[in-house]
Amino acid sequence: MISPIILYDIPGNAPECKAWSPNTWKVRLALHYKGLPMKTQWVEYPDIEALYRKLGLQALETKDNGDPYYCLPIIHDPSTNTTISESFVIVQYLEKTYPNTPTLLPPGTLAFHAAFLSDWMVELQYPTFRIACSAVWKRLNTRSQRYYRTTREKDLGVKLEEVSSEEWWHAAERAWTKVDRWLQMNGNDGGLVMGSRTLINVVPTITVPNDSSTNSRANLYTSILEAQVNLLRLVYAFSLPILTSYKLSVVVVTTLIHQAALITQYRPGAACWYLGIGPRTQQTDRTSYQAAKHPPMSAPIVLYDITSRNALQTKAWSPNTWKVRFALNYKGLPVKTEWIEYPDIEALYHKLGIEATEKRQDESPYYCLPLIHDPSTNTIMCDSFSIVRYLEKTYPNTPTLLPKGTLALHKTFSLAFNKVHGSTFDLVVYPVWRILNERSQVFFRTTRERIIGPLEDVCDDASWENAEKAWSELDSWLKLNGEGLDNMVMGDRVCYADLQIASCLMWAKNSLDAESAEWKRICGWNGGKWKRYLDQFSKYEVIDN
Repeated sequence: MISPIILYDIPGNAPECKAWSPNTWKVRLALHYKGLPMKTQWVEYPDIEALYRKLGLQALETKDNGDPYYCLPIIHDPSTNTTISESFVIVQYLEKTYPNTPTLLPPGTLAFHAAFLSDWMVELQYPTFRIACSAVWKRLNTRSQRYYRTTREKDLGVKLEEVSSEEWWHAAERAWTKVDRWLQMNGNDGGLVMGSRTLINVVPTITVPNDSSTNSRANLYTSILEAQVNLLRLVYAFSLPILTSYKLSVVVVTTLIHQAALITQYRPGAACWYLGIGPRTQQTDRTSYQAAKHPPMSAPIVLYDITSRNALQTKAWSPNTWKVRFALNYKGLPVKTEWIEYPDIEALYHKLGIEATEKRQDESPYYCLPLIHDPSTNTIMCDSFSIVRYLEKTYPNTPTLLPKGTLALHKTFSLAFNKVHGSTFDLVVYPVWRILNERSQVFFRTTRERIIGPLEDVCDDASWENAEKAWSELDSWLKLNGEGLDNMVMGDRVCYADLQIASCLMWAKNSLDAESAEWKRICGWNGGKWKRYLDQFSKYEVIDN
C-alpha cells in the first residue's frame, strides 16, 4: 500500500472552494488522475518560506531582483522519502516513480510541454491572474490576505482593486480564444490537447474533492482547464461588472471552474462544450480546404520563395519557406521553385486569387511567403503550418510530420519558439538585406526600418547574448527527452517542430554565410548542438528535387 503523498497547498476561506491555486491544482489533478493517494497540508502564504527551510528545499525560481521565489506546490512522498517543488518537475517525478499509472507525459511530448510552459505565463495565465487577482484576495484567510496584498501591490504598482480592467479582460479573452483554436484543430477527436488523450498542461480547473483518489472527470486536460476556471468562479462570485450581465450556468457536480467562466462569457459554445453541458459551436477555419482523396502526383508542387543573389544551393534563405521546402523534401514530393522578389508578393496573391491570412498591426493585409500551388488538386495555399497540414491530409502515404494528437502541441511550440526566432532575427536582419537583389533590398529596408530603425544598428553584443540564451533554453527543452534522444523535439522521430528549428538555422547559415565567423559562433553554442542538429537535415536541403 502506497502511503498518501502529502501536497502542500494554500487554503482559501470557503469550504466549497478551499483549493484555488492553479499551480497546486496541476499537481492535485495529476495525483487524482493517476489514482495516487494524497493528503493535503494547508499552508498560509507567510509560512511558505519557512516551510522550504523546514523541508530543506531550495527555491527553483527567482524573482526579477534575483531573490529566491518561494512558492507552492510542494509534495512529500513518504514511499520514497522525496520532497520536491514546482508542478512540472513534480509531474515528471510521478511519471518516473509510478510508471504503472496513467501517463500525463506521453513519449515524445516532454519538449512540447516545456515549450508550452515557457509561454504559459505571458500568453494565458498572466491575463487571467490580472482579472482574478482581487477576487483571490477576498477568498484568502486574514494572514494570507495581508501578505498577498502587500506583495502583489508592490510587484504590480497598483491597488488590487485596480489590477483588473477592460483591457485585461480582452487580453484574457484573446488568450482563451487561442486555446480554443488549438483544440479545434483536433476536429471531433476529443476535447483535449492531444485529441482523445490526456495531458497535464492545459488550461481551466474543476474542483474535485480535496483528498479523493479518483477524478470525477476522466481527462486531465479538461481538469486543468477547469483548475483555471475555479479562479474565474471567484471572479463571478464577486460579481465583477463584465460578468454581471451574463447568466452563468457552469456548475458541474460539486464544482465550478475558474477560467471557463471567462470563455463562457465570450465564447459560450466553446466553454459549455468543454465543460460537457452543451454542444460545441462549429466555427469556420480560415485555413480549411477540400482535399482530393489521395490524389496521384501529376506535376511538381510549385513553391513560391523569396529569391536572393546567392548561388543556387544557398539561394533559399527564408525560414518560413524553408519549413515547407523541408516538408516537401522529407515527404519525397516533387517540388519546383518559383522565385519572387519582395515587392511582387502582393501582386502574386492577387494573381492567384488568394487572400492574406495574416494582418499587420494596423489591420492591413500582410502578404508573405510561402505559397504553394498543387496542380494535382488545383489547390493554392499560404502559411507554412497550414500548408504542412494540407500535405499531411492530401498525401497520407508519405512520412508524417504531425503525428496524431500533436496539432495543438505544435501550435504552442510555435508560440514559444518565437523567442528563438525573434532573437535570431536580430542577428541576421542586416545580412539578409545584403544578400537580396536590389528591388527587394529597397522594399526590405523601407518596411523593416519603419519598425526597428536602421538595419545596421539592430545587432550588437546584447543581441548575441540574447540569442545564445534563447537557443540554450531550447536546448534545455530537448534535453528533457533524455540522453541520446535530445536531437529531435519528439526524441526519436522527425516532426514539424524540428523543421521550424532547422529552418531557423538555415536562415542564419545562408544569410551569414557558412564560412563566416558569425555562423561558426552559432555552431559552437551548446557544445556544437546546432551544427549537429542541422546536419541531420542535409539530405533535405534540396532546392528543386
